[in-house]
Amino acid sequence: MCPQQNYSRLNSISVYSIILMLALSGRCYADLSEHLIGEVKLDELKQSPFVEWYDKYQSSYQMNLDVISDLKPLMSDVSIVAFMGTWCHDSQREVPSLVKILEKIDFDKSKFRLIALSYNKDTPSKIEANLDVFRTPTFIFYRQGVEIGRYVEHSKKTLEEDMLAIAAGENYQHAYVKL
Repeated sequence: MCPQQNYSRLNSISVYSIILMLALSGRCYADLSEHLIGEVKLDELKQSPFVEWYDKYQSSYQMNLDVISDLKPLMSDVSIVAFMGTWCHDSQREVPSLVKILEKIDFDKSKFRLIALSYNKDTPSKIEANLDVFRTPTFIFYRQGVEIGRYVEHSKKTLEEDMLAIAAGENYQHAYVKL
């Protein structure tokens, strides 16, 4: 084999290697990009690929029914905006649990908005603008349009106990409040 043929063969191998690498990385990127961004309907979380973690965490969450019974009457005039990332393990754990609690107390679904954020914790329409959402999930509770509290990333006690403290007007401070 002459040096020029050897060079051509190496060159074609390199081209094929680059094409294969790009094809594989493109496939991985597509898999990694399967995340919701913007306002989401709960039914979207109950579809593939999200349903696996959604069902797992919703079915495994054990509510304190005594707390739930205390929470129910306090939530009738509350609305909630929940910010999450479908890529975020804390959101994957907490959002299904929140929904399970809301279903148990017969919460009015029209008073619940679910917003899926990008990795940068934003949306194309900037729904999150001026709301100080820095961690996911963040559940913001409102009464008559005024924020009464927020739950950020994980509970201090349990999710329903933290929700009860917020709805009852206690001086609840989420785990990341700087005192």
